Amino acid sequence: MIRATAVVHALMLAVAPALSAGPCLAGQDRGSMIVLEKLYDQQDQALANSDVEKLLSFVDPDSYVFIDEKGKRWSFPEYRDTLRNVMSNRRHIDQTTRIKDVQTQDGKLVAYIEEAARYELKDETDGWVPVNETMTAEETWDNKQGEWKIVLTKTLRSRLAIDEQWLKRKQAIIEGWQKARESVINGCNFSINGCR
Repeated sequence: MIRATAVVHALMLAVAPALSAGPCLAGQDRGSMIVLEKLYDQQDQALANSDVEKLLSFVDPDSYVFIDEKGKRWSFPEYRDTLRNVMSNRRHIDQTTRIKDVQTQDGKLVAYIEEAARYELKDETDGWVPVNETMTAEETWDNKQGEWKIVLTKTLRSRLAIDEQWLKRKQAIIEGWQKARESVINGCNFSINGCR
């Protein structure tokens, strides 16, 4: 009985450091997790500041590849040009990136992330429309001359939705205009003499 208790106690001592390591999963390098958390915080801040050049500084221009949800591959120049165009039509960006898992593969860090963003998207008809966007992705970071750079982003899932409260307000405005228009037309009775 004492021997079994000693074995259980030894197992608990061996497992305790992994359990107390925080939100990362067992087997992850906590140092890598901290490095990536800081980098993703900086990216989120660059988005909030609409700083495209700062955002581009996180990716390696010589080897970066972006793969969208449908499997289309974009080179760095295509990604850069698209990012610049997209950012010119967005404002008030509030994004949070959460790291779900980090693995080390061939000296690179592979991060599985979830992003949740709220921002306003410019629309030719409706002006600035509030939207909510979520995305999960796998990003590979490589240490390039002492700096971690993203070399691959693979989008796993993404969703963009117009803010429901904005839609309700928009619908109420449309209904109000329709009622106002109907009351003017019905008030005239389309008589020979017209509206008075």
